[in-house]
Amino acid sequence: MAQFVRRKTLNGEIRYDVRTRIKGRVLTRKFARKHDAEAWASRVRADRSHGLTIDPRAGKINFKEFAEGWISRRPELAAQTREDYRRLFDVH
Repeated sequence: MAQFVRRKTLNGEIRYDVRTRIKGRVLTRKFARKHDAEAWASRVRADRSHGLTIDPRAGKINFKEFAEGWISRRPELAAQTREDYRRLFDVH
C-alpha cells in the first residue's frame, strides 16, 4: 500500500510524495500533480500483484562491474572458461 503526502514547497507550490515498499526498501517519488502520483502508485500496485516489481536502485551497478564480480565469485571455473566468459562479456 502506498502512502501519499501532500506538502507545500518553500515557494508555495503543492507537491505530492508517494512512499511505497519494494523488496523491503522504501521508495519515494515526488510529483507535481495528484493525478500523476495516484497513477504511479496504481502501476506499482498492479506490478506488485503480478510479481513484476523491480527496485529502481538495482540498476546502479554497471554490467562490467557485475560481470567481474560474477566471475570472481566462481573459483571452480577453469582458466579457459574464465577467459571465454571475459571475452563474451567484453563483446556484449
